[in-house]
Amino acid sequence: MDIQMRSKSIPGNQLVKVSDLSPPGLEEIFESPELAKVAVGILTWPIAQLSEKDRLKPHIIRKVLQDGDTTTAIEWIVKPDPEHGMPTMLSLRLLFAFLKLAAAYKQKYGSRPDFLPVGSWNDLCELVGIKPVQGNRTLVKRHLNILHYTAVYSKKAFKTSRKTEGISDHFFLVPSIKLKGELDENKNQYDQTYVRLSPYLLDSIENNYVKTIDLAFIAELPKDGAQLLYTKVSYALNEALSKGLKDAELTYEWLAETMGLTLHQDRWKAKKQLLPAFAALVAKNYINEPSWNKWDEGIIIVSPGTRFQLGEYLQLEMRKEKAAKRPQRKIAQQSISEMVQPEQETTDPVWRLCTMYAGAGWTTVQQVAQAKGFTEESLRKEASTRGLLPGA
Repeated sequence: MDIQMRSKSIPGNQLVKVSDLSPPGLEEIFESPELAKVAVGILTWPIAQLSEKDRLKPHIIRKVLQDGDTTTAIEWIVKPDPEHGMPTMLSLRLLFAFLKLAAAYKQKYGSRPDFLPVGSWNDLCELVGIKPVQGNRTLVKRHLNILHYTAVYSKKAFKTSRKTEGISDHFFLVPSIKLKGELDENKNQYDQTYVRLSPYLLDSIENNYVKTIDLAFIAELPKDGAQLLYTKVSYALNEALSKGLKDAELTYEWLAETMGLTLHQDRWKAKKQLLPAFAALVAKNYINEPSWNKWDEGIIIVSPGTRFQLGEYLQLEMRKEKAAKRPQRKIAQQSISEMVQPEQETTDPVWRLCTMYAGAGWTTVQQVAQAKGFTEESLRKEASTRGLLPGA
């Protein structure tokens, strides 16, 4: 692994039960996630600038990696446009939404988009997790321009595949935009806004070098720092669990580097820098209270909370199982409006409860299910009619 992230194996890795949660946290777990496949390079290198006073300050990382007798010099530079400034966390969330749409386009049409249709500004507001009102529509347009004008330089840093070395190139995250109402070469108006994404982002989707994150959960977090930390912790926990491990050991140096934070030499300053963001994830039951037992070594130990296990992780596992059973078919024609329509789990009020029951069992969901008027028998019937149980 390229990052300074450590994990340790602990036997008996079981899903925690909903009954382990305090009542105020129960309903949040059963809200529908808005899962997006995000290029790993977006999560492992800093892009967003958290400090408003540093809106024109670039991210610059230069380091040398040693692997046996091989030495590799790596550079990563994110340079802002003088007028628009650096990407913020909202810019990054908008980029995540574009990647979600690009992955959906690839799945439905069988090819990568040249210009990606992104629907209406209201659609984008909803994907990002903000209310579709005029002020927010204007805000989304502004952050689209920020992404469009942000220049990136990678020297063997940004990887598009796990098996290849990082690319060496200058590129833009969103190199081209076609706004709704503008005229094409034939003097016809564009019916909606289209964006061209960097080919390196599309390569990552093509190579399945992606990690799944929950856009809806990001929108729930109150501060930019917590939102950005979530993406790093999500990445780390998924890496750990994919290897059969339970706890992820994150180094402070890696967190500071990938989040674009000032690197403090004093441990007390570094801990004070991270505590509010970690506290926000604990408050949402996404992780358990982190362990600082190895903080003298600059290591924070995090373990998955109920929100992680019964949220994006369980939903991702259920989707994988469902996809494996689904017959492969190629869709020749489909309207863009159909492509951006919400999936079943966001429109079916019982879907999320049923998937959790199918994946984790009655004991896990019993408290919430009974509060909603379900018995185990009636919930099993609902899950069966939705094809979520074996043999259904």
